[in-house]
Amino acid sequence: MNHSVLAVDDQPAILMLFSSLLKKHFPHFKYLTASSGKTGLEIAKKELPDTILLDIQMPGIDGHEVCKQLKQNSLTRCIPIIMITGFGPPDLGKIKSLEFGADAFLAKPINEAEFRAQVTAMLRIKQAEDQLRQERDSLEDLVKQKITELQKKEALFRALFKNSNDSIFIHDLEGIILDVNKAAIDLLG
Repeated sequence: MNHSVLAVDDQPAILMLFSSLLKKHFPHFKYLTASSGKTGLEIAKKELPDTILLDIQMPGIDGHEVCKQLKQNSLTRCIPIIMITGFGPPDLGKIKSLEFGADAFLAKPINEAEFRAQVTAMLRIKQAEDQLRQERDSLEDLVKQKITELQKKEALFRALFKNSNDSIFIHDLEGIILDVNKAAIDLLG
């Protein structure tokens, strides 16, 4: 499976750092970049990457707003997002990022081992969610198929019940009659 990661940061040096870390630890990944929140949103919707590295502090649309928009979009809401910042108290940034829908958080300067672990964890989450969605879709298809089959069998049963020349009585376990066909009515009046 070919994985892709989108990095969104307005600092070219940070994008180069992410590129070098991804090439080192995940050499077969497709690496996508965006230098603004607006471009990041466009690329995410077009490419549907497996995870997104998203800087919080950017001019124009900041990372929190990008995260919020991605999580509200039906195409991109299941893409794991790792928020990245180097400004302000880290706990406040983490809390706000998680409130906007981020799945993980990294603080600058980037710790290489933590970076590798976070990306790996987000890919596992994405694979598990994709598998669950596929299984759900398969089950929904199976349920629709079974409902159609039952509806056909019910229609056949109703036609046999209604048109039978034999008297048919349907009753519950206590013997209370729930339904009868026309032949039963004709027989008993």
